[in-house]
Amino acid sequence: MNISIEPTAREGNARRQLSPAIRIPKVCNLIGGCGRSSLYELINRDPTFPRPFKLVPSANAPTLFLEDDVLEWLHARADAAKGQ
Repeated sequence: MNISIEPTAREGNARRQLSPAIRIPKVCNLIGGCGRSSLYELINRDPTFPRPFKLVPSANAPTLFLEDDVLEWLHARADAAKGQ
């Protein structure tokens, strides 16, 4: 069986570069060393924080975030703090 990963005509040649999916410990490191419970509190209280996802619908599946989404949120927070 031959599986093609070429872009379809509808997609054209432009492909979106996906950032790596990262787990909770790396997210905590990126945003300043918070703990798991603090991260979940942030997710629940800040609607602008990136939403986590799972690749499979299983309680044992790791909770993931896109690294670029987390970094974008962090930079937006830093920019907002500079503007105050």
